[in-house]
Amino acid sequence: MQNLVLLLILQLARIDLLLPMSGPLAPIGNDFFDGLKMGLGRTKVEIHLWDTKNTPGRVYDAAAKIVNSQTSLIVGPLTSLNMRSLLRNVEDYNLPVISPIAKDMTLIDEYDNYFPYVLKYYMELKEQVKFVVNILGYYNFAFIMPKTSLGYSLLEQAKKFSIMYGSQIQVIKMYDPDSTDFSDIVDYLNSANVEAIFIPICDEGSYILAGQLRASENFTPIFGLEQWAKRAIKRGLGTLDKLLISTLPINYNAEIERESSLMRFEEAFNEIFGHPPSRFNIIGYDTGKLIRLLYQKNVLSNPEDVTRELNRMGIYHGLEGDILFGRDEGFITFYLVKYGKIQKLREEDYDYLKITETTP
Repeated sequence: MQNLVLLLILQLARIDLLLPMSGPLAPIGNDFFDGLKMGLGRTKVEIHLWDTKNTPGRVYDAAAKIVNSQTSLIVGPLTSLNMRSLLRNVEDYNLPVISPIAKDMTLIDEYDNYFPYVLKYYMELKEQVKFVVNILGYYNFAFIMPKTSLGYSLLEQAKKFSIMYGSQIQVIKMYDPDSTDFSDIVDYLNSANVEAIFIPICDEGSYILAGQLRASENFTPIFGLEQWAKRAIKRGLGTLDKLLISTLPINYNAEIERESSLMRFEEAFNEIFGHPPSRFNIIGYDTGKLIRLLYQKNVLSNPEDVTRELNRMGIYHGLEGDILFGRDEGFITFYLVKYGKIQKLREEDYDYLKITETTP
């Protein structure tokens, strides 16, 4: 009896990790794993690492074994194709799945226990389309996206949300994020009869595009997601008035702390590995820290507790950025760029988002 008690005490929570440790995506998988180990620190969990080799067949075989184990949490795989293969095989077992890198947002609607790091973009876009239609009364809009997997995934969600709320995407334009001349898109938008322009992703290209649009004296409201807020905080948006941003709540102190924490991590990583961390090292570190947090909250004993805690937690503050787990629309906040300053949207600002010939 004493031996049995000892075994129960020593039993560790099991986490299954699916990564491409070999094959063409091995550098990403290995970077992620190195970061995850740093994030875990001395957390006492049992990690089962599966080398997916970035093939759905390997993921399928791993999933068949995982569902018959005592796992509490699945992390990965990294690509959307492999993630779809995994979810098809674990959906009947109510196992929480964390997806740090996969960009396919269509999976969000298909699996309740799926926690992708891109959920915030999904929720931000959904709440923004609903606001534009139900509150501002705009039904015809343009959707401008980068030629990236995230851009295409957001477009698919925008199409779905537009049908859901009775609006119409009249103009779809794709751009090269590295471009600097967007005159063709600007000219097209100037002649298009649209009430709102969605430019969800704020990379250097979209920032230049928006500036060129305003320089052409087109002051149609622009609607963007969280990355616009990051740029507003760091650089200011100058003349880009009438920009509405849907994002997780902005905490300036948290942003300052994130910068200093990232610097400390980069120093520690460089000391261990002899080179600065990649983006995938940082995402892996965030994931390891998340697992450590779940361990500290004593919820890793079973998958139901993990799922409940992730939903309850809602927002996780990582070095790469804030990660949304809960699907409550209350997590999303609207910010407005007005007269070159960013502020929380107020009801009295709604008229400011109406289309006029010149900036107010």
